Amino acid sequence: MKKGYVVGLATGLMLLGCVAGANADPFQGQLWEGTSAATTAADNATPTNFSVLGTPTATFTVNSINAYFNSSATYETFLGGPSNVTWLTGGSIQNSTIVSSTSTGTAFEFTGTAYFAADTGITHDDGFSIILLDPTTHHVDLTILNGSETTAETTYLGNTAGVYSFELFYGAANGFPEVIQAPITPTPEPATMVLFGFGLAGFAGLRLRKKA
Repeated sequence: MKKGYVVGLATGLMLLGCVAGANADPFQGQLWEGTSAATTAADNATPTNFSVLGTPTATFTVNSINAYFNSSATYETFLGGPSNVTWLTGGSIQNSTIVSSTSTGTAFEFTGTAYFAADTGITHDDGFSIILLDPTTHHVDLTILNGSETTAETTYLGNTAGVYSFELFYGAANGFPEVIQAPITPTPEPATMVLFGFGLAGFAGLRLRKKA
C-alpha cells in the first residue's frame, strides 16, 4: 500500500513536470505608440525610458522573437503573423502600419524565460536593451544597454549559457527596415524541472530499497 502510494506520487510529479515542460509559456509582449514618451523610448530603448510609459497601446504573446520587415508592415506581420502572435488587449492595432519614422516611433517590450546559448547574439536595427535575471531569485545577472543604435547589427551579450528570465526593450524608429531577432524559445521555469527531478528521486529511492 505504502509502496503504491510512493509510486503514484513519483509518477504524478514526473507527469506534472513533463506536461508543464511541454507547455512552456510564450513570451509576453507589449507596445506603445502615439505619445511623446513612446517616441523617446523608441529612440533610446533603455529601461528608464520604458518605466514611464504607462498603459500600453496593446499587449500580446509571441512564441518567438523574430521580427523583421523591410518596408511598411502591420504590427501583426512584423511580429510573425497569426501563427506566432496572440493579441491580449488592443488587438484592433494588429492591422495598423507600424509607427516608425525620424519623428515618431513604437516602443516594444518582451519578457519571459528562455535558454540563452553562450554569447547569444541579438540582431537589431535600432536601439535595444536587455536584462537577464536568475530565474529563481530574479537577481540581475547581466544588463546590456544599447539604446540608441540606428544601423542594423548583431550585438553579442557575452553571457554564460543557461536558462534566464529576461526583459528585452526595443524601439522601432528611424524608418524601415525594422528588425529585432533573438535566437531563443520559451523554456519552463526551473520549478517545473524540480517536479520532474522529485519524481525521478522517488523511483530511485524505491529501487535502492528493493535492492536492500
